[in-house]
Amino acid sequence: MAIGIIIGSVREGRLGESVAQWVLEQARARGGEHAYELVDLKDYLMPLLDAEVLPAAAEGKYADSQVTAWAETVAKYDGFVMVTPEYNHSVPGPLKNAVDSLFVEWAGKPITVLGYSYSGGQWVIPAWLPVLENLKMKVAENTVSFSIADNTNDAGLAVTDAVAEQLRVALDEIEAAL
Repeated sequence: MAIGIIIGSVREGRLGESVAQWVLEQARARGGEHAYELVDLKDYLMPLLDAEVLPAAAEGKYADSQVTAWAETVAKYDGFVMVTPEYNHSVPGPLKNAVDSLFVEWAGKPITVLGYSYSGGQWVIPAWLPVLENLKMKVAENTVSFSIADNTNDAGLAVTDAVAEQLRVALDEIEAAL
């Protein structure tokens, strides 16, 4: 089964790329039958959601070619780890737009959220949950709270054992849901 690790930030110098790479390394080190891959939102910069037909009614057919490319990518995965920054105690706009631009491609698939910020993503994780549930996703009970203050240093990432354990438990849940 294929599991996409979504890099939810498109900013230059973003920490999310390093965090997602760490998730990928941890996931692959587990071995097993699941294939983990990075899905970089920066490769799918879509227009603001302005489609005449709502994504839930579009039946996977989108007028915009960028949205179609994103839909094809999302459709090929069986589950997801969303690596999301916290912006102003909420979700980042580009990722929210990308999530909202689709519907059937998300439905029925398991997902966990890794939120990162100086406060450990404490606001962004619960902000995502009703959105993902509304998309009919199987939202994991186990999430990952990544505090930038506690898990980075001048050399880069310095992930604590506690966060590594949160990720292990979350990946166990996602894999079991497949």
